[in-house]
Amino acid sequence: MDMNALDEEIRRVKKRLEALKATLPAHQGSGAHEIRILELEEELDEMQKARAALTSDDAPPIRHGGSAAMTKPTTFGVSVEWQEGRRGVIACEGKPPLPVATPPEFGGPPGVWTPEELLVASVASCLMNTFLYFADRFKVPFLSYSTAAKGRMEMTERGLRFTQIEVAIAVSVGDAEAADKIAALRFEEKLEKYCPVSAAVNCPVRLRFSVSTTPEHRRREEMR
Repeated sequence: MDMNALDEEIRRVKKRLEALKATLPAHQGSGAHEIRILELEEELDEMQKARAALTSDDAPPIRHGGSAAMTKPTTFGVSVEWQEGRRGVIACEGKPPLPVATPPEFGGPPGVWTPEELLVASVASCLMNTFLYFADRFKVPFLSYSTAAKGRMEMTERGLRFTQIEVAIAVSVGDAEAADKIAALRFEEKLEKYCPVSAAVNCPVRLRFSVSTTPEHRRREEMR
């Protein structure tokens, strides 16, 4: 899309958004009306970010995973130093060191994080950060979020490779309205589309996304 077409589309969405917001008092309590406003706000935000990226090296910040990130490249640096045997340590400025080793299945010591586990954990935790970003952005209250993730590695024609990562995500909310909002805003699709770590891995990432309703009073009783 060229700049003129993008500007025209931005004007169209803004006009539609203003019209919907003007009628909001008449639709107070209408979840569908509010969700449509949120969807248009997201659409407008994406178009404005695209326009900023096209017109300036100093584009405004884009929020991702709950933190500010620029449209210009962001660099994440770590160092790894061998210690002994099949052990090493990962270091990153301002963070505690993390011991790492070859998996026990391949001759490494037990009880130490492995690169394979860290890869699966990176996918799972980035998906969580992406969920938290959208939950904050669309004001979706939730009670809990948990993940169980597995990475499958096997021998292929190109050597030992991850062939699939499965991530089961379970979200608990306090009422049906919050559950309906998550469904209407297509959270699962957003996680698949916008999680940068899962998009970076060279194997399929399969999501199983479930939302359950747990009233707050019942949750408090269960926690006693």
